[in-house]
Formats: sequence, C-alpha cells, structure tokens
Amino acid sequence: MPSLIPIGPAANTPGEILRTEFLEPLGLSQNELATRSGLDRMRISEIVRGRRRLTAETAIAFAKVFEIEPQFWMNLQRDYDLAIEAKKGGALVRAAGKLVDLRQALAQAAAKVHRVPAIAHKRKAKATGGLARKGPSSFPESWAKPAGPKRVAKRSRK
Repeated sequence: MPSLIPIGPAANTPGEILRTEFLEPLGLSQNELATRSGLDRMRISEIVRGRRRLTAETAIAFAKVFEIEPQFWMNLQRDYDLAIEAKKGGALVRAAGKLVDLRQALAQAAAKVHRVPAIAHKRKAKATGGLARKGPSSFPESWAKPAGPKRVAKRSRK
C-alpha cells in the first residue's frame, strides 16, 4: 500500500537549503559560487530565490564546489517537487476511506461521467428522428460549416 509523502523539510526549496546550509555558514556569496562553479550569476540567484529548478548540470557544478555527490542536489530537487505535488493533492488522496492515487481516481471519475446507458442513446435517437450522435461522421453533410470565414458587419457608434 502506498504511503503518504512526508512534507516536512522537503517543503524548503533547494535554493533555500543552498543559502542557509552552505552559502551563509561558509561565508560564500552568490557571486563567488558562480565564479567557482562556472555557472551564470543569474542562474545562482534564481535558484537561491526558488525561481529556478536544479538541473543535472547545476548539481554537478555544485558537487565540484562543495565536494558533495551530485545525487544530493538532485535528491533535494526531487523531494521538493514531491512535497509540492503532495500539497496540491497530486500524489495521493483519501477517497471513501481509502488511500488512492489521484490519477487513478480521476480516471475512474471520468469513466463514470462518460458512460452513457444504451437506453439514453435510444431515447435521443427517437427524439431527434434517428440522428443520435455517435461520432463526427454521423452529421449530415448539409450541416457542415461554410468554407469561407463569416463576415459580420460592424456597427459604427455615434
């Protein structure tokens, strides 16, 4: 059975962790980090502010500077993404007392909505004179849209 995703520390952006756990204690500025890592200053700034995600390239550059495995940085980003989705309700939801994957629940709900009993098709066919819609090809050709664009006369305001 799937378990709920813990949100605790993963709710902090990787950039926030970079700033509070690495830059501030080591006395490094964002500019110095950019110089040492070979990354653009704007990229570092956006990561620290939480406006940009960590990529594999960034993780490798940070790994060289801080002498930490690149997987550490990628895991920070992954955990943060999972926490955000869990907050949105994208991971698991509780439905009718059960823990259910949201995608599965949405698919089941859509299937219920799109199921049309055969009797409804028969009623519609009877009401419309046998023109119950079964697909786009069931429309008579006379109902097709005209070939050219419609021209609407504009009224002038006075």
